[in-house]
This record gives sequence, C-alpha cells and structure tokens, in this order.
Amino acid sequence: YSFLTNIYYICFTHNSNILEEKTMECMTKTNLILKSLYDEREEVKYAVSGVDPEILSELANDDEFDVRIAVAVNNLAPEEVLEILANDEEDDIRCMTAMNENTSKNALAILSEDPNWTIRSCVAIHAKTSRKVLSKLSKDTDSHVRWMAALNPHTYKIDLKRMKSDPDADVRKAATQTMNSLVA
Repeated sequence: YSFLTNIYYICFTHNSNILEEKTMECMTKTNLILKSLYDEREEVKYAVSGVDPEILSELANDDEFDVRIAVAVNNLAPEEVLEILANDEEDDIRCMTAMNENTSKNALAILSEDPNWTIRSCVAIHAKTSRKVLSKLSKDTDSHVRWMAALNPHTYKIDLKRMKSDPDADVRKAATQTMNSLVA
C-alpha cells in the first residue's frame, strides 16, 4: 500500500537526528492502519475498500475512529470524502488523508495549514500538492517539512535554490539532489 510506503519513508529515511519519540509515533500510525485493514467489522471492511461515494461519506462522518481512518487510507475514496477527513479532529486521520493519493489539491491546501508537522510533511511530499503550497511549505519552521518540500520535484526551482542554503543539512542535500535530477 502506498500509504504505508509514505509512512516508512517519513519515519525512517531521515538521518539520525530524528527523535526516537517521532519514530515511535510513526510506528503507532502504521499499527493503526494495519489494524483497520484486518478489522472484521463490516463498516470498516467497506471503509477500507468500498467505492460508493454516498456510503463512504457517511463512514467519513462516523463516530468511530477505526471507521474514519479506514476511509482515510482507501485510495478509492472520492476527493469530496477525503475533504471531509481533512478537517477531522484526529491527527492520525488527517495524516492518513494527507498521504492518500486521491486527496485533492484543495484538501492538501487545507492540510498544509495543520499545526502538526507530520501532516504538513505528508502534504509537502504529496505528488498533487500545488506549487504555491509547496512554496509556502519550503519556508516552514519545521525542518522535516522543508526537507519533504525539497524532495518534491514539483517545488519551484527558486525555492529549491533558496533551500540549498537552508540551516538544516538534510534540507540542503535534498534541495541539491532535486535540482540535479531536474537538470538531468
């Protein structure tokens, strides 16, 4: 599943400066997703793989966390359903929504304003994130968010050039690598 790949990418590809606490947070998110994938309740099974927009919309508003997170990881969920989840009260659900390949540019723009750096990082690496949002995220106060924006090949070259002078070594390295891959 691509959402698991994204979680592992964010959790484990950063240098040794990533805190053990953040690694554990990512592992917890992974476990939540795996739990929902194997949940035997009918509504969770449908939420993970269903396609009917009306039913998924109802499930996106369900009181149960497990049901909503299952919808968030469903890559068949329509954009309008994922926009509901972009405003969910739970960080983990917003995080999974930010990783969903079907999340709209509009929902990603909403999520780019999230107070949680992990969610903003997921937006920064997402293939559908607009260049305007990437430009804003390339100036984020959190180095993880800037690092993900530097890795995104859709980031404006002017932002990549600026990030080559970033205070964080990983951001500088990523910006240089992305710039080099765009030239090649």
